[in-house]
Amino acid sequence: MFHAFAALALCLTLLGCKATGADFKPTAVSGGKGVIYVYRADTSPLGSEAPTVSLDGKGIGSLKEAGYLSAVVPPGKHVVEVRTPLVQWFGGRKATVNVAAGSKHYFLVQAKFDSAYYTPSGPGVSSSFHITKVSAKTGRAQIAKTKASN
Repeated sequence: MFHAFAALALCLTLLGCKATGADFKPTAVSGGKGVIYVYRADTSPLGSEAPTVSLDGKGIGSLKEAGYLSAVVPPGKHVVEVRTPLVQWFGGRKATVNVAAGSKHYFLVQAKFDSAYYTPSGPGVSSSFHITKVSAKTGRAQIAKTKASN
């Protein structure tokens, strides 16, 4: 009975971390600005939590599994950062992009295995979120399958 309850609790926890907003819709851009998309194409036990995403040091939201966030920005250099929610005081993974007027930039966030370790209470694994700039073609194909994260 306990095992069935534990399995149900785990399933509910993992399901609760998937984006449930509206299906992806391209962000309208005008006034000489560009857009930055940050998305997760996966659902993974390694990354069931939602990392926080910041743009130029300002939070833009939590990125749930199979979800996306977008931000309209002025032309120039911008820094996108993802951080694990449980360890906000540590630095996150960063990517830099130069945005031109009317441009669109896609960043894929993935939970990746970092290392395995052993403690007196048993083995464990360490994972973190990584951010990668992808081509517009790849980004458009992958983000089309996501939902709004916020």
